[in-house]
Amino acid sequence: MILRKLQEDMTKSYKTIAEELDMPATTVYN
Repeated sequence: MILRKLQEDMTKSYKTIAEELDMPATTVYN
């Protein structure tokens, strides 16, 4: 459960970074 929470937080962080870099979030995951 803790790992899942950490993963979700990291995913949100990556999305935020991607948005700040003006890149689609999909680029970060693929």
